[in-house]
Amino acid sequence: HVLVTSDGRYAVSTHPMGGGISVVDLDSGELVKTVATGPAPNYMVETDDGQSLLVSNSDNDTISEVDTGHWFVKRNLRVGGGPEHMVLAPDNEQLYVNNVTSGQVVVVELSSGTVAATYEVGEEPHGVGLSEDGQVLYATSKGSNRVVRIELASGTRQSAALAPAPYHLAVSPHNGQLLITSRTESKLWVLDSESLKVIDEIPLEGIGHQISIKGKK
Repeated sequence: HVLVTSDGRYAVSTHPMGGGISVVDLDSGELVKTVATGPAPNYMVETDDGQSLLVSNSDNDTISEVDTGHWFVKRNLRVGGGPEHMVLAPDNEQLYVNNVTSGQVVVVELSSGTVAATYEVGEEPHGVGLSEDGQVLYATSKGSNRVVRIELASGTRQSAALAPAPYHLAVSPHNGQLLITSRTESKLWVLDSESLKVIDEIPLEGIGHQISIKGKK
């Protein structure tokens, strides 16, 4: 996966076979740093202040917090369950991480570095996202062919069938709709975020992977 830092200066990539991330200066195109994080790094999110990147290491069940000022790992958080995709709450305190082996999304409190809660998703959870206000959690279960919606305040959980193999997930910052790709068919679904009903189905040229959305002006 690839992340462009919020200041637009760097493109950072995870290297699952290389055990770390690479940092490329977007002005010069030069590789400026490689940082070892852990075995099979998968996904990244950036804190709002741009001072840290959080990297999921799926083969040793940890999250590495990387200092972006000096590009080094300043701490590792053990979360278990083969962490992959993640989303950070608007307050930058709760990190929601899909755990493949447990079939859950776990909530990590970054201030303490501890797991505060878990939410059942289903077999092979993959995509994970939050509503703009951070009050609703969405996740895909690739193995169970379902998309899940959880209201965090009440814990109310609803799900809907979505097949085959719902994969990556993104929440539109424009209208809150869910964008979900399939792992086995070349298409992207557009879902209503309240009812989880499919609004549209968009053909793709190949299997859809990482989703990037231009934010609000």
